Amino acid sequence: IYVYNTSGTRLSHIHIKNNEVFDIWTKSGEDPGTTLNNYKRWAALHVRTDDSPGSSFDDVLIENNIVRDMGGTGIATTGELTTTTTDYMTNVVVRANEVFNGRADGVIIRSSLAPLIEYNYVHHN
Repeated sequence: IYVYNTSGTRLSHIHIKNNEVFDIWTKSGEDPGTTLNNYKRWAALHVRTDDSPGSSFDDVLIENNIVRDMGGTGIATTGELTTTTTDYMTNVVVRANEVFNGRADGVIIRSSLAPLIEYNYVHHN
């Protein structure tokens, strides 16, 4: 599952709930580069913004998903890292997910202002 914001605006209400994502063989350990296909291979469930000023998300909920058997990261939020927080994602909640049998990090939350990460079960990564 890949959600990518290139709009230059803040998009709201991205809710990813009750899915099972499996057999995603990403290229773990490689620089994702700049192509869309490489970023899609970086994490099995990925919410991402580009470096366009203003591209961001508000109200991101990733909840009650099972992510298993992947070659890279399980769940990720990423975006342009800057010295200002104006384009960071806000109201990000990653809750009650199970991530296992991966070859990299279970959960990586970046480019988010005060995210809430709770009750996730990450094992065998």
